[in-house]
Amino acid sequence: MSSQHVVIEKLVSGGLGLGRDEQGILFVEGVLPQERVQIEEWHRVHGVRRARPARWLETSPRRRSPPCPIHETCGGCGFQHTDEDNQLQLKASWVRESLRRLGGWECGDIELVPGASWAYRHRTQIHWDGVYVGFLAARSNQLVPVSRCPVLGAPLQELLDPKHEFWRGRAAGRYTFSDNGSEVFTEDQPRAWVDLNGQRLWYHPAGFLQSHLELTEKLRAWIDETLGPSTTSLWDLYGGVGTWSQLLARRGWRVTVVESDRRLEPFARRNLPSGEWVGERVEDYLARETTPPDWVILDPSRGGSSPRVLEELLRLAPLNLLALSCNPDTFARDARRWIAAGWQNSYLGLWDFYPQTAHVEVVSVWRRG
Repeated sequence: MSSQHVVIEKLVSGGLGLGRDEQGILFVEGVLPQERVQIEEWHRVHGVRRARPARWLETSPRRRSPPCPIHETCGGCGFQHTDEDNQLQLKASWVRESLRRLGGWECGDIELVPGASWAYRHRTQIHWDGVYVGFLAARSNQLVPVSRCPVLGAPLQELLDPKHEFWRGRAAGRYTFSDNGSEVFTEDQPRAWVDLNGQRLWYHPAGFLQSHLELTEKLRAWIDETLGPSTTSLWDLYGGVGTWSQLLARRGWRVTVVESDRRLEPFARRNLPSGEWVGERVEDYLARETTPPDWVILDPSRGGSSPRVLEELLRLAPLNLLALSCNPDTFARDARRWIAAGWQNSYLGLWDFYPQTAHVEVVSVWRRG
């Protein structure tokens, strides 16, 4: 294609800039609203045209030089080209866009909750090819050697040294690491732990745990304060090791954690000794139930809840729902169903668990009318 100029109208979910040319809508990476860029070639991703700018003709006053020297090649952090305050505002704008476009909802205020922007990650996956360590380039299997990563916490920085003892004799591959601020855990260890809100949380070293421990602790406290003490029932769906319900169980709630990854059972039982663990798919568990709890915590993966989970939740109609989502589009889809069923939103927050990236974490509370 011949080169052409595109004006970026806005950013949409995932941080892509929306522009238009003679063929229609084009999604451009690495841009900001109102920038004018020259596009020389594009490609299709799932039928959608995407491109990267060849040259900037007009730049946003909010653009900055990315602080990380390998920002352009590493596939880890793709949103460093604007300051942290603007990152949050832009993320909120595309959450609103998703809710408007896919959820049919003109939402009210969104609380913006920032945390540390650098050296915040306490969990990461590092690639090793037998000589170098680093991360993969965006949309590629090509290793980008990394000697220092500004978003990693200090304990994990040492693993970026290819002479570190962990790599000695290690087969090439991808490895998961986490730390609790002082001690580093590798995926081949039997257990890992971190102290949050005065409680020890045990987890599987190779499993998922939010990497921003400061905001994890803050959100746990917010959930604990929002729900308060109670002796009534709560279902923690896609509950993992009980990260979000641990404090509630200590406050008297009758917690049931539903999680299909059976590797997590011993950790969840240790974290919630008074709780119940159900090791099966959420949709199968819900299909057997006839009486709803007072509260549901819903924290699915990026793909969102399955249609069957949504149908079963609407059938059971619990009084209160606390939903977390790392995907604005699937969250908007689910919100449309809840609103249509008469649920009312009482809280909507954007918690910035992944600064310098286009990832978002939406926290919401819904009450049945």
